[in-house]
Amino acid sequence: MQDRYSKEELLIPELLIEKKDTIEIYYAPHNEYINPKAKVFIIGITHGFPHPSGANVNRLTQFNENNLDMIKYINEWKIEALRYR
Repeated sequence: MQDRYSKEELLIPELLIEKKDTIEIYYAPHNEYINPKAKVFIIGITHGFPHPSGANVNRLTQFNENNLDMIKYINEWKIEALRYR
């Protein structure tokens, strides 16, 4: 477990949600609840790499403390999110 992770450590295929041309969207833990009846969709754009890096450190800590597999969780999250496209 590290205090911070580099771009090379976090911008990996397992965390890539979608890519189109030069735009890549990577998973960063934040407001992960999906409400299928929602009428408003909020998109968060971070002001730089430190925010998702710190968020992933916090999430990894939670997963390690509870013996959970983060990549498995993210894959399940992607499948669930795609249902609402």
